[in-house]
Amino acid sequence: MSISGLLGGGDTSLDFGDVPTINFKGGGLRGRLDDDDTARITSSPRRRRQVRRLSRGFLTEARRLGNIRQKFKSAGGELRRTISKESFDQQRKSVGNLRENLARRRVLGSSFASDAVSRTEAQFAKDRGESLAVAKLKELDVSTKLLQLQMSARRNATNVKLNEMNLKAQFAANLQSSFQAAFSQAQATQQQLAFGILEGLGQGLGGLVGQFGAGGAFGEGGAFPI
Repeated sequence: MSISGLLGGGDTSLDFGDVPTINFKGGGLRGRLDDDDTARITSSPRRRRQVRRLSRGFLTEARRLGNIRQKFKSAGGELRRTISKESFDQQRKSVGNLRENLARRRVLGSSFASDAVSRTEAQFAKDRGESLAVAKLKELDVSTKLLQLQMSARRNATNVKLNEMNLKAQFAANLQSSFQAAFSQAQATQQQLAFGILEGLGQGLGGLVGQFGAGGAFGEGGAFPI
């Protein structure tokens, strides 16, 4: 800011060059302010590669968990079929042995024999149902946990990119805030300098006037002669 500006003969506005440049570089991020005070945040190629690699790593983990869940589901179905087959095989064997015993006792066609066979078949059906239900519940429990892990990995893959965007947004806001603080400080400093210069000029002119008046330079009474 010039003296002529202070006295009304020039432009006293504060331009961008009067404010220290606000730039930052670190952690693979670079920030700067454009001439229109817009914050520009860019990432280094290495940081972008790391973000992509981390995101893709979570996606790969999600796919792996999905494949395990599908294989476990197939294995669970195979396990239930095996449980059912073994139960029916044991039932046929037990009922066959029971019928042979009843036949040797010559009571195979009696109501007692029919009731014994029915109760044996019902017990096997009950045990088979319980075993299949337990197997299905275990399958669902493991499958649910695998699904939760899979969804968590997918969320993490997205959050990696979102967190990077949020970090840049926060970085830009801090950069602009720092610029505004520096701009305000520069304005305050220049105003203080301007007031100091004006005050000095006033004191200097007052002293000159006093000296001329005391020496009679302006005539009697310190005024210009007519």
